[in-house]
Amino acid sequence: MRRAVDRGAGPGTFLLAGSASPRSAATDSGAGRIVTLRMRPMSLSERGAASPSVSVAQLLAGGRPDIGGETDATLDHYVSEITASGFPGVRGADPGVRPDLLDGYLDRATNYDLVLMGHRVRRPQLVRRWLTAYAAATSNAP
Repeated sequence: MRRAVDRGAGPGTFLLAGSASPRSAATDSGAGRIVTLRMRPMSLSERGAASPSVSVAQLLAGGRPDIGGETDATLDHYVSEITASGFPGVRGADPGVRPDLLDGYLDRATNYDLVLMGHRVRRPQLVRRWLTAYAAATSNAP
């Protein structure tokens, strides 16, 4: 990727995402090449669960589309989408299995990924409690 960027690959050519960890120390920091972005959950229309009522493309093009809208989504629909998660493998799973898949994800992160990144984790259950508190504290947009 570094060589491609240095040869002129434009901004947005690469999207680096995921939780893979390098097996050895990084040889390049990516300074001047990599920008960290805050990721937000997908909207209902991005998930294919609702049709958008406002055209962002029209807004960005300088248009003045009607910004009023309605939705057929109910509270149950929103709760279902939240608990379906954004992970493709979890979204497609049986709803009864989803909690186990998400718990397994967190177990793997606290028991394996942190250690792989060089962190000593003596009490993984405390990391889980901290993650729960952090999720509760940050679950609202500023």
